[in-house]
Amino acid sequence: MRFFLETLLHVGKLQGKTPRLLFRALHAQRKLIGKVYDPIVELSSKYITGTTSPELPDSISIPFSHELPFYILKYPGYSSNVGRIAAAVHQKYPAFTFIDTGANIGDTIYMLRKYASFPVLCIEGDDYYYHILKRNASRFGQVKTVKSFVGAENTILEASSSRQGGTAHLQVTGKDHIHLKTIPAILQEHPEFTNSKMIKIDTDGHDGKIIRGAASYLTKVKPIIFFEYDPYFLSLCNDNGLSILHFLLRHGYQSALIYDNFGFLQDAVDLHDFKKLEYLDSKVQYKMGCFYYDICAFPAEEHDLYTTIWKTEAFYSRNGLS
Repeated sequence: MRFFLETLLHVGKLQGKTPRLLFRALHAQRKLIGKVYDPIVELSSKYITGTTSPELPDSISIPFSHELPFYILKYPGYSSNVGRIAAAVHQKYPAFTFIDTGANIGDTIYMLRKYASFPVLCIEGDDYYYHILKRNASRFGQVKTVKSFVGAENTILEASSSRQGGTAHLQVTGKDHIHLKTIPAILQEHPEFTNSKMIKIDTDGHDGKIIRGAASYLTKVKPIIFFEYDPYFLSLCNDNGLSILHFLLRHGYQSALIYDNFGFLQDAVDLHDFKKLEYLDSKVQYKMGCFYYDICAFPAEEHDLYTTIWKTEAFYSRNGLS
């Protein structure tokens, strides 16, 4: 299956009508196979990071049906922004640590280590993805994994985890009892990450609840927050994006970089400028999860870092770099 997957990804990079037709045929075959047989494949890590490096493991464990390498094939800048931003924060803070909430299979670790090396706390609640996350995390030093779902409060939710195409989200079904923990509760159990200066949150609509549940951590540490802003998935969780931005503004956050879900910088905004925020929000309303933003929010104290990163990220987006 590794040979099939890597051949498909290689064909996808070729130019011309014949390779395109072959890619479409093989991709359709992969989707059919994935419905009945979905093994974990050892895929070359270059299909995730875009490079080979002695600093990175040769391979990543990934479900055969996972869509991530195909997103990166089509949009080479996908997810590389978080690695560059983390490296810039690490440069300012040598004792930097990073929290990855909704870590999935651990692919973000690869992207982070493409740019710099620092301790990472990976949090994932889904049993299946956590099993793969642990396998991938074991290939690195200074990576700790935690099996937990994260929410606005420490509670038990009647829900189940639903997986599709490489992502998982909670469905309130009454089928299972899911234990939710807040970020501060998890950090009490892992105090070496208490002062993490950057947190990534990618949880298919639960991002706002997790941010609100992390209020004490945000107030004390003022980390840079990189999170998914998807009005469709937020609405499924009875939440909305503008209220999250209001919350961040009240807790000392001042500026944000706005990316599309393909990794391209769209705008840089002052969180006080709500007319502009409302306009940006309107552009991704009713897109049913097909188009959304990734937002990187900076506290007022990190305005210098925000300005530096903004210039770098604008350069990457302008030149189509990854």
